[in-house]
Amino acid sequence: MLLPETELSQARQLAERLRLSIEVLSFRDGRKTFRVSASFGIAELGMHSQIDELIAEADDWLYRAKQGGRNRVAGAPQNLAGDLRA
Repeated sequence: MLLPETELSQARQLAERLRLSIEVLSFRDGRKTFRVSASFGIAELGMHSQIDELIAEADDWLYRAKQGGRNRVAGAPQNLAGDLRA
């Protein structure tokens, strides 16, 4: 998902709201109930000169979120992201 005019902190908040909304979902298949969850990797275009670098960064953070136990949001720490913009 691309979020124009959005700070990294705002993207993190949105991803967390989406994650929490998805986390409460479930569906049934016959007698079995399935829970749903989602992981998100976030990155900021200002930290990258090319869109393919941005996608690779977001994908890397998504992989880290899944490695960390799934159902989480991962991205560059706020202070690091701010330092990279300066």
